[in-house]
Amino acid sequence: MASSITKTETLEKEESIIASWSGGKTNLAQLGRQIRKLRHLAVDEEGYPLARASVMNLIIYAEGEKQIETANMAIEEMALTHPSRTILITPEKGEEFALDAAVELHRHPLASHGLVFERIRLKPKGVNSGELDTLVIPLLIPHLYSFLLWLGDPNPKNAALKNLLSISDRLVIDSSLGSIENLVELSSIILAGKGEPKTGSSTQVLSAMIGDIAWIRAEGLRTTLARVFDEPKYGKFLDGIEKIEIFSAREQDEDIGPVELLFAGWIVSRLGYSKARKSSGGVSVERGLRRQELKLKFVPSGRNSPLDRRAQLLPSLKGFRLFSAYENEKMYINFEMTSRECRLEVQALGEELSVKTFRLRALSEAETLGAELGQFGRNRVYEDSLLSAARMALALKSSYGKLER
Repeated sequence: MASSITKTETLEKEESIIASWSGGKTNLAQLGRQIRKLRHLAVDEEGYPLARASVMNLIIYAEGEKQIETANMAIEEMALTHPSRTILITPEKGEEFALDAAVELHRHPLASHGLVFERIRLKPKGVNSGELDTLVIPLLIPHLYSFLLWLGDPNPKNAALKNLLSISDRLVIDSSLGSIENLVELSSIILAGKGEPKTGSSTQVLSAMIGDIAWIRAEGLRTTLARVFDEPKYGKFLDGIEKIEIFSAREQDEDIGPVELLFAGWIVSRLGYSKARKSSGGVSVERGLRRQELKLKFVPSGRNSPLDRRAQLLPSLKGFRLFSAYENEKMYINFEMTSRECRLEVQALGEELSVKTFRLRALSEAETLGAELGQFGRNRVYEDSLLSAARMALALKSSYGKLER
């Protein structure tokens, strides 16, 4: 960066913000000085410095108006439960590098003695996506975990994602925004964290914990299915599941999506299946020396209306059917979901059909983000489900880089 720069600066106080600063065509040295200056302004009535409330470094990468709007919403909603040093990166194209930046020092709303946290906004122009870390590293609080919230297609081959992941402890994504090929690449990040070799990935592997907003949205479906087999009379059928049909909110000409495979991956991993091969309409998985087989079929059932706000907060699944057998007895489960209500049908041989209707709770965007940002350890169930989903994604491939529908 040039040592001689043109910049505009403002330093002000407001009721909701302790102090703020913004600068155009600035640099990291100037930004660092302004952050320190703002911290000196953060004092109580007796002149003592206010304590920092940050529980993490939160790095958010946003491109385009929609992602920036989502990022701003996330920052506002997380302030109460997850105060953090937030670094929002909104890159713009340009022939030459230039950096616009802004800093706000906020008081935590529930802190009686004035805990504070910072929000930093970086708008780099003409920056190399593989060098974003050079802008972020000097701004991180060293002793805190660093979370990377990625709001777009979570493709680990993306240069910006790879670069920012290299300085992050936990990656938070929404896998529904990408393809099932991403699951293969993401599984390699999980395997690297476990010290195991990668399988099927073509990228240089980085290690990090992963959280998934799409996984949180599907919690109600997983709970609904698990509770059926928690009933003693149905528990015996758990080991004999033969076929599962998963219905998703997509059209006939659309590819199988990550949410479908993650739900299937959860079932497969919990039941101990490993080997996967392509079959008609989906995949078949096997387990044990007897090569017990479970068939999974993925069925498109039409997209939800974009005007249905509640449907957007639910997983992009419309239900499932499950068929199981125990000795000479058969069992059938049918679950259908709309934004208005869910219908669960369960029937075993010789019993009347059991029907329940209810509504799944639609978590707000802030609640799903909060659930993931509140986890500082590994989610082993999610990781196992992701690895199983990646194996099924590989089974669906006709050749690397091309996925069959």
